Amino acid sequence: MFRRPALVLPLLLGLAACATPDNAPSLPAIAATQQEPVLAAVYGAQPVFRDTSRVAGKPYDAAIAAIRLEWLAAEMPHDLAFKNSKRLTIPATLAARDNLRMALGIPASTPSPVVLSRLSDAAAALRDGNTARARQVLSPPSFSADTLDRLTALPQLPQANLALLLAQKDLDFGGDLL
Repeated sequence: MFRRPALVLPLLLGLAACATPDNAPSLPAIAATQQEPVLAAVYGAQPVFRDTSRVAGKPYDAAIAAIRLEWLAAEMPHDLAFKNSKRLTIPATLAARDNLRMALGIPASTPSPVVLSRLSDAAAALRDGNTARARQVLSPPSFSADTLDRLTALPQLPQANLALLLAQKDLDFGGDLL
């Protein structure tokens, strides 16, 4: 009768390890700043998604903003900075990530680490002036054939702006029960 708890305990410990922040992806170095990663993601992406015209014709800058939002959506549920966030912040960020993926032609089924890795590689190629390499990295099936063109003309994404404003408010003032 006492053997069942002994069998269940290792399973529960294993599942608990899967939910730790250590398993969340790291903010790719290309999108990092001197700030803490959460701050770099929120405060770095927010101006871009407030007005995406500021990155029109600048696919590198759009890719960096996309990396930051993608990472934030993956990290936020595990990050203690958002433990007491508003009830809407995390769902709004996940929805914003889904809207961004749709705008860039990234299938919803593509795992976040793949999106982060490919966008980072493409951003590095763009930084180095290698557009052909960026286009090759952002290719099907994980991306649409025209993802680079979509980064060049990133549409307005009000959901991303709202999610990042909520995240910024949570970081600046703390969350509440709303």
